Amino acid sequence: MKNVVLVALATVALFSNAHASHGNEVSLVVSQAFHTEFADAQNVHWDSNDDFAKASFTLNGENVYAYYNYDGSIVGSSKKIALNKLPEAALRNFTKKYPFPIYNLKDCIEFTDADGETNYFISLDDIMSNKRIIIKISTDGNMYLFKKLSITKR
Repeated sequence: MKNVVLVALATVALFSNAHASHGNEVSLVVSQAFHTEFADAQNVHWDSNDDFAKASFTLNGENVYAYYNYDGSIVGSSKKIALNKLPEAALRNFTKKYPFPIYNLKDCIEFTDADGETNYFISLDDIMSNKRIIIKISTDGNMYLFKKLSITKR
């Protein structure tokens, strides 16, 4: 569970490499697990930190990210999607609770965990409170406040 939360945070933070990098090399066991799961992946690039290894790659024309524990077990995979690609119930509940222009969409990420469960993480800026909020939405439309962050002005 700790790894899933870490992956989700990394995902909604635009896949940043905030942790110390361990380089672009991964073990043979992780590499084999990846190639078994994503045989058609192209342009594979690896990053790693203390918690997991992340593969960035192209699959069917989309940029995808897969996260692995160092024993070769997949934690999950993610990709950016358009807001209108959310399941109908999720989109309906989200747009009702977080209307534009009060909330400005930043990213919409589809995350599928090792058990095949898909959730969506949406980051938006709340212009009234100057906060960035990250909402977790299940496929059936249930929403949870995942995280709230202060927005730093540049």
